[in-house]
Amino acid sequence: MSSILDTTFNTTGKVINSEWGYSIILSINMQNDKILVAGYYNDNKLFIARYNTNGTIDSSFGVNGFIITNYIVNSNYKSDIMIVQSINKFIILCSDNSKFILLRYTENGELDNTFGVNGIVDTTYDFNTNSFSSILKYKNNNNFVITFLNEGIVKFQRYDQYGISVNSLTDTLFDNTNQRYCFCNTIDNSDNIIFAGRENGTLVNNYNDNKYIYCVYDSSNNLITSIGDNGLVINNLIANMNGYSSVNTDSDNNIIIVGDYNHKIMINKYNTNGVLIEQNLNLESDFSDSIIKFDNNGKIIIGIMDYSGDYRLLILYKLNADLTLDTSFNGNGTSIFSNTTEDVYIADIVFQSDNKILTGGSILTNSEEYEYYLLARLNNNTSHFDYLPNISNYKIKKIYENNNTSYYLLTLSNNKVLILTA
Repeated sequence: MSSILDTTFNTTGKVINSEWGYSIILSINMQNDKILVAGYYNDNKLFIARYNTNGTIDSSFGVNGFIITNYIVNSNYKSDIMIVQSINKFIILCSDNSKFILLRYTENGELDNTFGVNGIVDTTYDFNTNSFSSILKYKNNNNFVITFLNEGIVKFQRYDQYGISVNSLTDTLFDNTNQRYCFCNTIDNSDNIIFAGRENGTLVNNYNDNKYIYCVYDSSNNLITSIGDNGLVINNLIANMNGYSSVNTDSDNNIIIVGDYNHKIMINKYNTNGVLIEQNLNLESDFSDSIIKFDNNGKIIIGIMDYSGDYRLLILYKLNADLTLDTSFNGNGTSIFSNTTEDVYIADIVFQSDNKILTGGSILTNSEEYEYYLLARLNNNTSHFDYLPNISNYKIKKIYENNNTSYYLLTLSNNKVLILTA
């Protein structure tokens, strides 16, 4: 399968920062036409960087394009740590090594003294490294919510756009003492918050009878008990170790959730009543992490970190609303980013205004000691053959592949043939 790296981005399609030793990007956001990334380096210390759309560092931001801090970031790869408000200020969820704190920066990377005290809000909530936490922006305004694990329970707190807490701290159904573990969450167009993960069961035929579960809290922090079993929506398939690993909602507030099931990718779509309305169990993969995003045309993009080979691969799937593969994407709805000498982890995906895909995470090659942070841009393209608009009634056959280039024989209705590469 051909690479979908956009080589107009930093000439290779990738930006790799090897200056700090170990580092990873956890969050990406667009800030006007700039690319804002945040993550951690070395001992989980927060960094923020901004790039131009061609992949070069934006030296007008921070100090030579970077903000380097001594604040600590949750090292859990599933953590969302940054949101960008419509006023182009951005907020980071991190820690002073004791409590969760919120930092708000101005557009060009200075702490915003109109937010909290000198740009910092102390949440007073205890920080636990390598545990689930996230910051989610409301879709219709600049308010936001933070979620985190505290005393074995996943909790959440809402804030207005200025960092002033709204309502009270709320416990969710995800309580470790009840063997419920949350791995992902999202917020819908009605400010409802969805939490998803796994409920551990009993040992049955050498397998744990684990369940895929999710629950929803409304904008007033009330559990919506009218769905599922008193608010807990359970999928009765036996869950693998990780349960649900990513969740998002479409424009109608339908919930799309991904989990791993019996060496396959399970993609479920639920309506607002908690009823399963679509399911795709046709994609095979051994994976533990996934990402669900919607591109600018409303298509579902699912990123899977596949562990079935010697190296971790990012596999991208593009799906229609009914969860079928969109074959306008790379010819079959699927594409792979990586090769046989790179171990890739992707923590976040966003889309530029031209619908190109930006991914952020880390990369490890077989010649390096550390994982370095990776920012890559991928083409969200249509089929390689859509550029032949006058051709119809053709047959296509892959005839050869060498050095990541595939060769195809295209036979036309008039028996003429073309050799295409991709």
